Amino acid sequence: MWTEANMHLSKLVPELRMAAAEQLRAARRKPCPLFIGMVLAINLILILIYPVASFMHGLHWISFDKAAFWHEFSVASDGSVPEVAGYLQLAAAAAAMAVLAVKSGARTYFSWVIILAYAIADDSLLIHELAGAKLAQFFPGTWGPQGLFVGELIYFATTGAFLALIFAYSYVQSERKHRARSVLLLLPFGMLAFFAVLFDYFRESIRGISRLADFFVGMIEDGSELLCMSIIMLLAIGLVIASSGETVRQRPVGDQVGA
Repeated sequence: MWTEANMHLSKLVPELRMAAAEQLRAARRKPCPLFIGMVLAINLILILIYPVASFMHGLHWISFDKAAFWHEFSVASDGSVPEVAGYLQLAAAAAAMAVLAVKSGARTYFSWVIILAYAIADDSLLIHELAGAKLAQFFPGTWGPQGLFVGELIYFATTGAFLALIFAYSYVQSERKHRARSVLLLLPFGMLAFFAVLFDYFRESIRGISRLADFFVGMIEDGSELLCMSIIMLLAIGLVIASSGETVRQRPVGDQVGA
């Protein structure tokens, strides 16, 4: 088992280089640069629209219902336009992975469909908050908010381990080129998890120090999450473009784990 794991780890760097080169070639194809620029620009607008409007409101340049505007357009508001845009981008990434999975038959793409669908469901349905609150009931009441965080951390660790096992199994069962392409999504997804879990705890631990600190730390967390989602979508679409023109073929025997 360890020998096989070391074999895959030794091939990881060259696989990543190969996949990164494919992505660069795909990104240079017209109209990809324009599309990438538009996606990133739209996400930046979604992140900045509320703070800019709020600043102008404070200077009495414009007038509007600030509370209603926050609910609809703040990246920190549940169910807001920016949050829904993030879900749509993850859904687009999942759809791209599904296309690759059906086209190639590589299991590693199927695992990404499961992981991305879970990320959408967990955040939109507040699953980790509910699970954390349930688990916090088993901790001493003196823990206070720490108990809620520990509960959420246990939930994330459990589900994360399960999803990691799914990804690892599907990874070693796929061809080398598909492994390389699949691994590219790990970094932006890992950053998304970092901001959603660890940075969120940091945000909650300093909440109330000052309104300005709350605002900027919240913007960093929620804005970074949205940008990570857009990068995941762009990489997933780039993988589809990079694989265009390839013919569907059956994996030869022995190519699944040893390629």
